[in-house]
Amino acid sequence: MAKRKIKKDSEKVTIDGKDYDWDKLSEEARVALNHVADLDNKINSAQFNVNQLVGGRTFWMSEVNNALGVKNEARDSKEL
Repeated sequence: MAKRKIKKDSEKVTIDGKDYDWDKLSEEARVALNHVADLDNKINSAQFNVNQLVGGRTFWMSEVNNALGVKNEARDSKEL
């Protein structure tokens, strides 16, 4: 699924490089664009949360490996 570029300022909306006057859009188009903007925000937030979760998991797996005495060759080579 290709991501469409939408940019909104106070008077115009740019969709895929084409400008539209916000005031001239139909109510249906405005509602749809507001949904798209809200969904984009939710997607960005979800991606941020996933990045935090992956980072946390990486940290805690490192703690497990340390507790088990498992060597991390990449980490150990940097300590030399």
